[in-house]
Amino acid sequence: MNKRSYQQFCGLALALDTVGERWTLLIVRNLLLGPKRYGELQAELPGITTNLLAKRLKEMEAGGLLCKRERRYALSERGLELEPVVLALGRFGAGLMVNGPGAGATAGFHVNIGWAMVAMKRRYQGTHTGRAWLGVDGRGFLFTYGPDGVYVEERTMPIEAPAFSDLLHIEGPLDALQPWLFGGQSAAGFHISGPDFSGFCASFGLADQPKTNTPQAPITRAQGVRRGDD
Repeated sequence: MNKRSYQQFCGLALALDTVGERWTLLIVRNLLLGPKRYGELQAELPGITTNLLAKRLKEMEAGGLLCKRERRYALSERGLELEPVVLALGRFGAGLMVNGPGAGATAGFHVNIGWAMVAMKRRYQGTHTGRAWLGVDGRGFLFTYGPDGVYVEERTMPIEAPAFSDLLHIEGPLDALQPWLFGGQSAAGFHISGPDFSGFCASFGLADQPKTNTPQAPITRAQGVRRGDD
C-alpha cells in the first residue's frame, strides 16, 4: 500500500506527508536524547506494536530522517531540523497538563523521565553556561548549555574521569523530580554537588535552594545505563 499523501503543493502539507503519521514525532522526541536501540525505543513508546515501530523506522530512514549505525538509530541532520517543531508542539501541549501527571483527564497516562528531559530543552532561558549531570531512578542525562542553546544526552556518566571534574551533579528519585520540574518546589530529596546549582536552576526556570554539603554516594556505571538494551 502506498503511503498516504495530502497531494498539496504546500510546505506544511508536504511536511505532514513525511512526519504526520502516528508515532513518527514521538520517535523523533525520543531520539533527541541521542541514539537508541530498537528495544530502547519500543520500551519508551508504550502502546506501539513491534511491527508498527519497524514500519515507522523504515519509513523515517527512507525519508532521510534517521540512520542506523551499530544497531542504534539516530536522527540525521534532516531529522534534527525537527527539534524546534517538537519543542513548539510540546510548548503548545504543556497548556493541557494543568493538573500534573496522573490527574484529571490524564489519569492513568504513562510517565517517562526521558520525555521530561526533552521538555527541559524548551525551558532553557539562556542565562548561564555550564554542564550538569542529572540522575533519576537509574537513568542519567548530561546537560551542556550556553549562548548557543542546550544539548541534552542520555548517557552513562563516568564521574571519576578528569573531563567531568567540573560537572554539577544532581541525583534523586522520580517522585522528588516531579514537584521540582512541574510544581515549582525546591529540589528537596536530591543529592547536589559541584558548581553553580543556582545558575542551572535560573537557566531552566526551576526553584533554587541552598546547596548542602551532604556527601554524594558514588554513582555506579549501572545507574546511567539506558533501559531496554537488546
